[in-house]
Amino acid sequence: MDSLAKLGVPELATQYAARGLAVCHRPVAEGEVPGGRVLLHCTSGLGRSCTVAACLLLHVHEDLTADEAVEAVRRLRGPRAVQSVRQFNFIQEYREVRDEFLAEMAMPESRPVSR
Repeated sequence: MDSLAKLGVPELATQYAARGLAVCHRPVAEGEVPGGRVLLHCTSGLGRSCTVAACLLLHVHEDLTADEAVEAVRRLRGPRAVQSVRQFNFIQEYREVRDEFLAEMAMPESRPVSR
C-alpha cells in the first residue's frame, strides 16, 4: 500500500482492504502486460474507467459497435456509466483515433538526406 499512498490515494486503498480486497499497486513497464486479473478504476468508477473499459472492448472485439460497448459497460456498472457527451464521443471515435495512431507509428521517420 505504500506505493498507493505515494499516489495520494491511501483512503481508497484502505477502503478496498476493509472490504477484503488485496491492494497491490504494480506499475506495468512499457511494452509489457499485466498478469492475472486487473481492476480498472477511477474515483467514482463510472466515467473515466467505464470510458476506458468500453474502448478496451472495442479494441478486443472488432465486430462490436461503440453503442454496444457502452451498453455492455452499462449492464455491468449501471445506467450512469460513461457520464458525459465528451466521453461518449471519445468511445464513438476510438477506433478511428487508434488506427490513425497505429498508422503513424508504422511509418518510418523521414530523415533529411545530404550529399
